[in-house]
Amino acid sequence: MYMLKITIAATSTAQPVIPSSVQPASSHACQGWIPQNNGTHTMYLGDAAITTTNSLQLTAGGSLGSFPAIAYAMDLNELWVIGTINDVLNIMIFP
Repeated sequence: MYMLKITIAATSTAQPVIPSSVQPASSHACQGWIPQNNGTHTMYLGDAAITTTNSLQLTAGGSLGSFPAIAYAMDLNELWVIGTINDVLNIMIFP
């Protein structure tokens, strides 16, 4: 198990959870993950086509529960977030 701490860099702008500056050529695969919003504003999680209406809503201080990957490993490079600048998203990752 690993903990990933993401600080939102820009407000109301979709950004990858794993910034392109730290993405290696290989993927960031995992078998499951648990997100938690440790910020004071609502965040949204989704894919690269994320919007505030086409996403999972994560309220301040809230968790969406566990998301096990079924039949394949999820690639964290596919996970995007929209939030408020300087709010923090924690993700517990099960490799």
